[in-house]
Amino acid sequence: MTLHQWITDKPDKPCVFIARNKIREFWDYNIWILDYVDGIDTSGQDAMYLAILTGQGDEWGDYSELEAEGYFIVEELDKSGERS
Repeated sequence: MTLHQWITDKPDKPCVFIARNKIREFWDYNIWILDYVDGIDTSGQDAMYLAILTGQGDEWGDYSELEAEGYFIVEELDKSGERS
């Protein structure tokens, strides 16, 4: 994973990142956490999935919903969600 520079490929591992989108002539920035959370799969079994969390750790949405023009990886997280 590329740290500390703007990239266009969305992160695919647990990390803290900034996402940016251009709205008219202004840039909109959001800080997110990408991490695995417990859930249930389509067959009703316990499963983990990659989720987008707010800076406070509340779930915002599923990884498939993540879309931005640029990503800045601030910090990688290990599999337990802790700083690596």
